[in-house]
Amino acid sequence: MKRSLAIILISMVCLLINAFASEETLITALRYGSDEDHVRLVFDLSREIPCTIIREGNPPVFTIEFPETKLKKGIKNKFKFQDNLLDELTLSKTGEGAIQVKIKLKYFLPTDNFKVFNLKDPDRLVFDFYRKFDERSVTFISDGIVWTRMYQGIEKGVVTVNIVIVDLTKENITFKAIQAKDNNKSRETTSSMALRTGSIIAVNGGYYNISGGPLGVVVINGKIESTEVKKRPPRSVLGIKYDKKILVDRVKVQNDRLISLSGRDWSGVIYAIGAGPTLISNGNVNITAKEEELGPGGNDVTRRAGHTAIGITEDNKLVFLTVDDRQEPESLGMSLKEIADYLLKLGVKEAINMDGGDSTTMVIQGKLVSTTYSPERKIANSWALYDSNNLVAPYSITVNQTDYTNLTYSLDITVLDSSGNPVADGTGVRINSSYGIPKPSFTVTKDGKTSIQFSSMKPGKGSLFITSGTIQEEYYMEFK
Repeated sequence: MKRSLAIILISMVCLLINAFASEETLITALRYGSDEDHVRLVFDLSREIPCTIIREGNPPVFTIEFPETKLKKGIKNKFKFQDNLLDELTLSKTGEGAIQVKIKLKYFLPTDNFKVFNLKDPDRLVFDFYRKFDERSVTFISDGIVWTRMYQGIEKGVVTVNIVIVDLTKENITFKAIQAKDNNKSRETTSSMALRTGSIIAVNGGYYNISGGPLGVVVINGKIESTEVKKRPPRSVLGIKYDKKILVDRVKVQNDRLISLSGRDWSGVIYAIGAGPTLISNGNVNITAKEEELGPGGNDVTRRAGHTAIGITEDNKLVFLTVDDRQEPESLGMSLKEIADYLLKLGVKEAINMDGGDSTTMVIQGKLVSTTYSPERKIANSWALYDSNNLVAPYSITVNQTDYTNLTYSLDITVLDSSGNPVADGTGVRINSSYGIPKPSFTVTKDGKTSIQFSSMKPGKGSLFITSGTIQEEYYMEFK
C-alpha cells in the first residue's frame, strides 16, 4: 500500500545530559528481541547523551544521531534481521564525530505503533515497534453503499482488505453479472467492463480460459451462457433472482436448467457466475474445496493469497470482500478459512469464493482500489453494481481546447448525465488516439470535469477518442 508520509521529527533527550557532556559516549552493545506482538531494539550506552530521531519514507526509515559518540570495538556496522517487520540497521560515522543509526522497516507502521524511551542501570535507549494495528477508512459511496478499506498489522505482516456492504433493499441499487465485451468468448479487465457499462462498483467474477471465455456456469439476462466445467464435480455458483434474492449453491446445468445439488429452487435466476468453493452455508463456515476439487492436491485455492469473496446477510445486505494478493510482508493475503471467519463476523449467512490470486480486482467509481497484478488482468466476467441515484453512466461528452503550445493541446472534458447534470465524481474517462500521446490515458471526473494534455513529436493530423461509459466522442486535432 502506498502512503504519503510527512517527515516526522522527534527531538528528544535520549538520556539526560550530565555534567560531563564534553566527554565522548560509547555505544557498548546493540540488542534485539522479538515476539508475536512487537520488536525491541536496545542501544546500551556508556553514559547519558542527547540525540535526535527522524522518521521518514514508506516503508519508514528512522535516523538517529548520537553526537560525540563512538562504537565499542567489535560492533558491526550493519545488521540484517530475519524479521517480518524489521529489515535492517546500519551504523556509520559522520564528519562531526557523531554516530548515525538508520533503522529500516519492511512496511508502513502507524505513528502510534512505535515508542522510544530511556532506561538506566545501565543507560539505554529503547525502541519498541508494535506489529499489530488496525487502520481503516470508511466511505459512504451512495445511499445504501458503504466502502471500508482496512490495513491490518498481524504477527506475520500486513493484510490489506476492501469491504463494500450494499443494502439490496434499496430500489436505486441493481446487481448483475457482466461479460467481457458482452460475449462468452472474450477477456476484458474489470475496470474496462465497469467503465463501459457505467457500473459504480465492480469486482472480478469466476475462473476463465486463458484463450477467452469462462470456466463455469454463467447466466446473463436469464440465458445460460456457459455450463459447469466438464470432468469436474459441480462447483459453487452465485446467483440472483428477479426479486434480488441471492443464492449460493453447487449447481449443474441439466436440460437447459440450473439444478442445485442441495435441492433449492434456482428457477428465475437472471444472473449467475460460477467459481467456488462455497465459504459459508446457513450461517456456518462450510468450505467445500475438497468436494469441488479446489483444495490441496488439485487446483488449491484455499491457501493464503489474494481473494475475492461475495456474501449475503440475513437482512439482504450484499458483501463484497477483496484481499490483496500475497506480496510479503506488505500484503500477506488471507486463507479461505480466515475470510469465512471474517465474513461471519459481518453477519454473512451465505458466501462464495470467486476467482482470486492475480485476478483479484475491485473497482469503485472508476478507480482501481484492489488489484494484485500489473497491468490489471483481463478476465471473462465480473459482478457489477448500478445506482440510479448516483448515475455513473454518461450521456454526453464535450471537449474544449484551453491552450495550444509547442505541439501540445490542453483540453477540458465535460461529462454529463441524461438530465444534463455532471456525472458522479470518480466517473472514468478513457482517452485513445490515432496520433500523438495523451496524458493521462485514463482519468476520472470531478464535478463532471477532467483535464488532459495531448502532445505530438511532429506536425500532423489525428483524432482523439474520448470514452466514458458507453459514450464516445471524437475530437479532431491538427499539429502545426
